[in-house]
Amino acid sequence: MAAGTLSLPEARRVALAAQGFDRPRPAGRVDVRHVRGTIRRLGLLQIDYVNVVVPSHYQVLYSRLGPYRRAILDDLVHRRREFTEQWAHVASIVPVEQWPLLAYRREAAAERSRPLGRRLRGDPDYLERMLREVKARGPVCAGDLPGPEGAPRR
Repeated sequence: MAAGTLSLPEARRVALAAQGFDRPRPAGRVDVRHVRGTIRRLGLLQIDYVNVVVPSHYQVLYSRLGPYRRAILDDLVHRRREFTEQWAHVASIVPVEQWPLLAYRREAAAERSRPLGRRLRGDPDYLERMLREVKARGPVCAGDLPGPEGAPRR
């Protein structure tokens, strides 16, 4: 094999190690240090509430730590505030010190929402009409609803 190349099994091992699967789960009870360390090693914890059993951000920690009290993560984010929810690449839990580094994401999101705000100001009854549609028709896709008056469908 050429220098600087990896075989497929080697590449898999590198990828798994980068995700924290290269070390055994903690022996004994998982505590706040384990949860904190795992999130920091990963860099962020993606939030996803679309689930079958439990939201995925709890599953990611379980896959690396084994059984743990989910309240530990909640405490780190909502009470101790060592981590915060932020739009990184996706909705994520990130170390609070990364907040300033992600300002460009917040600014981009605000910029993207401005055209919608202008459209809604031009058609102030739009949201009320859409609520009536949903109440009358039940769950619908956004594509099944008309856009604001005078606005492109997009």
